[in-house]
Amino acid sequence: MSAARIAITASHFCVDYVGITANMLYPILAVSLGLSLSQVGIAAGTTIVINGTSNLVFGLLSDRVSFRPILFGGMVLQGLMIAVLARTPSYNWMMVTLVGLGVGSGAYHPVAIAIANKIVARGKGVSLGIFFLAGNMGMALSPAVAGLVLYSSDIVEGQYTTWLAVASIVAATGLLCAVRGADIEFHRDSGEVTSSQRWYHLSILGFVILMRGWAFGGTLVFLPFLYHSIQQPSLAGVALAFLVGGYAMGTFAGGVFADFAEVKLVVAFTFFIAAPFLLLAAWDPGSGLSIAGGCIAGLAMGASQTPTVLAVQNNLPKLIGTASGLGIGSTFVSQGLGGVATGFLSERFGVFFALGVLAMLLVAGLVASITLPKPIWNSGNS
Repeated sequence: MSAARIAITASHFCVDYVGITANMLYPILAVSLGLSLSQVGIAAGTTIVINGTSNLVFGLLSDRVSFRPILFGGMVLQGLMIAVLARTPSYNWMMVTLVGLGVGSGAYHPVAIAIANKIVARGKGVSLGIFFLAGNMGMALSPAVAGLVLYSSDIVEGQYTTWLAVASIVAATGLLCAVRGADIEFHRDSGEVTSSQRWYHLSILGFVILMRGWAFGGTLVFLPFLYHSIQQPSLAGVALAFLVGGYAMGTFAGGVFADFAEVKLVVAFTFFIAAPFLLLAAWDPGSGLSIAGGCIAGLAMGASQTPTVLAVQNNLPKLIGTASGLGIGSTFVSQGLGGVATGFLSERFGVFFALGVLAMLLVAGLVASITLPKPIWNSGNS
């Protein structure tokens, strides 16, 4: 494995480890700033929507200019913003900081995903699967560590996030050095022509991504609130870790299946499994069965991510940066929308009801995935 491939994989672990720390800060900031659940949902949704939209912007930009400063700047900005977030004095400043956090992540992801695709000639599903696995393992480990550090020690959130900012700068510097001499360039052609029918199919594919992202994003933000409601905040980190850990394993497994199986069936099956286990995760918070249900739901949702992103890249091969921005950007935007909508639903009807609605969205994604023709999933697969 090349130094560049190791570095891009490790950097994704770091970026997603740092990024999800905000989810563990939300309950703390809700108390210190006197926020409602709707305000938390808006805040969480804002950073993810900004992340998703900036993914597309930076994906388009990376097809035209050098990707290296985009990678480095995104990682450094995200690290600095997470340190500032822990010290925010008001809701308005919190929102400004979260916008910066989203832009930093949005600059990194489309470029890094394009590199994970371009760095291998064959087995692109596995390559993307490893990349997503690293990032999601960072997301899985981060809340568990944060739960222990912030609730079980004398370390305050400001000190913890300062160290995260330092780690981000170090990781960004290492990544920049690793890719400096690598033969990875993809801003070669901006004249991709795609038929109207192909764009229609890509829009349906986008809807599938939207349903998965909406469900996962809402669960990611509000599953911890179930545990806070039963006075078990330390278990919230464990439950979130199992959810994201399952998602991480799913992204790798989905990448493997994308190379060796019929992708349409893989995606449809994972949506079919995810819906009932998401309900199980919310049924009895704190129980082993609930935590296991969350893990399986995360595994199923994650298994559809790599095939869907790869499908977008395969259908826009001459605009790899733009395709990566579309694939991952729509994921982040939908996660942000999920956070906002779930916040309003949770405040009015309760968190359990809101999570039940998310399970129904997965059923809608299942139906949409079945309608797409096989070539849209497998075009260019190797």
